Amino acid sequence: MRKIKFAGVAAATLLAISPVATNALGNTEGVAQAATTDTTSTPSFGSIIETILNKVTDYIKGLQDKGTDSTAKPETSAAQKAVDDINGLKDTYTFDEKNVATWKSFSALYNANNIEKQDIAVLTDALYPSLKLDDKTVAEIKAADNLKVTISGAADNSDFKKTIMNMVNNGNGQQFQVNIQVTDSKADNPDATLVNKTITFVNNKQVTVPSTSLAIKYTSPVSLPVGSSVLEQTLTSSVNDQVTNEAGATVKPASVNAGDFYKTANDAIAGTNKLGLGANFNVDGATYYQPVTLTFDKNAVDISKIYNEMITTGEKVLTLNGENVGSNAIKGNTITYVRTIQVGAGFVNPDNNNNNENNNNNNTNTENGIWVEDSTIGTVQVKNSTASLYNDDNDITNRALAANSSWATDKSRVNSKTGLKQYHVSTHEWVNASDITFTSKDGNTTNNNGSTSGLNNITDLQGYHAVKLDGPTGFVYALYSQNGTRSNRGLAGLTSWYTDKSATDNQGNTYYRVSTDEWVRASTGVTLN
Repeated sequence: MRKIKFAGVAAATLLAISPVATNALGNTEGVAQAATTDTTSTPSFGSIIETILNKVTDYIKGLQDKGTDSTAKPETSAAQKAVDDINGLKDTYTFDEKNVATWKSFSALYNANNIEKQDIAVLTDALYPSLKLDDKTVAEIKAADNLKVTISGAADNSDFKKTIMNMVNNGNGQQFQVNIQVTDSKADNPDATLVNKTITFVNNKQVTVPSTSLAIKYTSPVSLPVGSSVLEQTLTSSVNDQVTNEAGATVKPASVNAGDFYKTANDAIAGTNKLGLGANFNVDGATYYQPVTLTFDKNAVDISKIYNEMITTGEKVLTLNGENVGSNAIKGNTITYVRTIQVGAGFVNPDNNNNNENNNNNNTNTENGIWVEDSTIGTVQVKNSTASLYNDDNDITNRALAANSSWATDKSRVNSKTGLKQYHVSTHEWVNASDITFTSKDGNTTNNNGSTSGLNNITDLQGYHAVKLDGPTGFVYALYSQNGTRSNRGLAGLTSWYTDKSATDNQGNTYYRVSTDEWVRASTGVTLN
């Protein structure tokens, strides 16, 4: 269609400029005439062509008026300077940490959106806050008061504001554009466009995307020799917790505060009955509880929001050593956990710098402790939200188990420092006990925290027996009470302990009693003599 249209235009133009004699066109000699009874005069061929040419000219003029007229020129030298200044503006303007983008910078631009043919001064008022135009440019543009401007950012003002605020708030390369059209009110054709320019605004400020889930891991218990400095354990350097988000990335708290010492964990959370210990830990065999408070930047982590969504929808995660955070641990945008401080030779420091030596037990060794594995055959049922998977080194993977799904497992493992328990569900992947319910092949089910339901079948051992624990010395073997809960104490590797009773749990694991109500589970590295 376009081809035919312009062919017609060319033909009409050609006829218009050809020297045609009117009398020749009116000569009818040799031309067949249609029979007619109309006695009125017939329009000449020339007048018909003139009519068509006029219509074509009007049509082309209409097309020109809708777009930029490359032949349109400003009527004054002042207008020409202004046009040159506007065309000379950069196509892209960027913002970052030093040149900060704000709503105030663009509010005048927003107010001018889609208002046709405003005074040219509106352009400088709209662009000056964001582009920092120099005074000379502003003066030259404003001097051309015959120029008019139309600024277009979006067809709808509400949409325009959203795009501006998205660029201002989110940074990381977000952008928006405006189109500037300039006309001359004193020109012969005041609708002809002198300037048709698009400017792009980009915010390159690096903005932290808020985390939607947090997993906090920390060392507890912390075992210290008698005479250790009390002050040292209140320093930030004494805290070695690790905080990761839903993507497995490390999240740094804005501040860390290791608090005072208390007799019970409840006192530590409540901040009541604080103990006065002096300069050193001097009581052999004493156990203390210390609150550690992590404060987060709300722009990076909104603790209350994550907790509320965890409780209401189950889609978010907020855990301390694999267990869901309780409401009493949250205050404002802080999380407080309690670590256990054990003093004296009766407790074993689980830290070990030589764990790779003489390790013949195939236990996974991490900076957070020793993983002690058990044969545990059965199935795990995921709870009402997805369960993250961890590799052999306890690093979170990019896979998860679907909510309410069931998976076979052949073994479990417990971390010697944290007490965290996990179940093996694929070749190199584990799921936290807190995220699932375990059912043994005999149909017995564990509690929600992954511990056994208690010890039974308690039997007296005849004669003298000792439990021998393999090394190295950095290994720590977990202890359990008769009700199945894990003790805050452990046994060091390369040691032997007298035992007088054995018992089993609902999973069929065997335990040996080594103190009044502390039992060690028979597993790799545990030998009864």
